[in-house]
Amino acid sequence: MTWNATVVLWAQYGASLLAGLATTLELAAIAIAGSLLLGTLVSLASLSRWRPIRAIAAAYVDFVRCVPLLVHAMFWYFGATELLPLAVKEWIYEQDLSMIAGATALIVYSASFVAEDIRSGIRSISGGQIEAARALGFGFLRSFRWVIFPQAIEAVIPPLIGQAMVITKNTSVTLMIGVVELINATRRVQDATFRIVEPYAFATLSYLIVCSLLTLLAMRYERWAKGGAVA
Repeated sequence: MTWNATVVLWAQYGASLLAGLATTLELAAIAIAGSLLLGTLVSLASLSRWRPIRAIAAAYVDFVRCVPLLVHAMFWYFGATELLPLAVKEWIYEQDLSMIAGATALIVYSASFVAEDIRSGIRSISGGQIEAARALGFGFLRSFRWVIFPQAIEAVIPPLIGQAMVITKNTSVTLMIGVVELINATRRVQDATFRIVEPYAFATLSYLIVCSLLTLLAMRYERWAKGGAVA
């Protein structure tokens, strides 16, 4: 089978692939932002002084990480909506159910990993930092906001960038619930053209570019954090 770039460049198929890529990036951005927010809350809960809150956070992390992402996606698409009030269910069905379910599954699943990364970063900060902040008159919340959390985030930027890459690639799982992301669009182009190499080459290159940009972002942040000039 010879290489035929027109499969990707042809207006109809090229537009389908680009639309799939746009959906992947949109879904990844939502999931990254949501998992960072939820993961931060879970990590704080896991460091709480109250044992029940710590237990709930630990149970969340252990349970969610042990269930495959595909099962999460299926649950939020087929099961969770049936548990909601009728008005909420109708509103969701009027929207893009597959997109909402896919984003929710990615956020809930990824937050369990993000929470552990952030918790590790917070624990890496010595207790002397809090004592110094207290000596300057900072309360607990101000100490955490201005002293502990910025240092913890700086420490966990590399693993968080890694999580962002994983989330971007995990968006492909949502094709199983009907999200027309990059891999789903690639499969549709393959079925329409009976060409395998060209559309999947486009998908591979797209993922490679996105992950390379995330890696570059992490490198630039590290340079900035160390006081180096950002080009």
